[in-house]
Amino acid sequence: MTWIFVNYLKPTKTFLMFLVVGIVNTLIGLFTVFLLMNVFGCSYWISTLVGIVVGGLVSFFLNRLVTFHSKAAIHKVFFSFILLICFCYICSFSSGELIASLIYSHIYYIGLDEKNLAVIVGSGIYTILNYLGQKYIIFPR
Repeated sequence: MTWIFVNYLKPTKTFLMFLVVGIVNTLIGLFTVFLLMNVFGCSYWISTLVGIVVGGLVSFFLNRLVTFHSKAAIHKVFFSFILLICFCYICSFSSGELIASLIYSHIYYIGLDEKNLAVIVGSGIYTILNYLGQKYIIFPR
């Protein structure tokens, strides 16, 4: 874990800007997820998918322009970005659901229901995978 931090996640200007942009798109995405899941009664998978799409679009444009200062044409990197988002989504929210299930099998009450905990855990995993993919694959310098 230390090796990953030192070599890939060290607090550089790019990483810090990614976190700031990430806060914005995460708030927008999570608002969408929780609204769909808790107000409109949509399923976990539909809610997280729509939230990721909305947050992903915000992420793409802000990170392309502000974080990574990419001059690559949108049509050349957008498809790769979509593939990255799909990969991160499947890995992180499947893991989030599994981890939340494991936590709830050992701890009876932590203040959140299992699906809301899964969203939060999945979001953390998603953020790390997404940063690494955007920095090293989508918008490399």
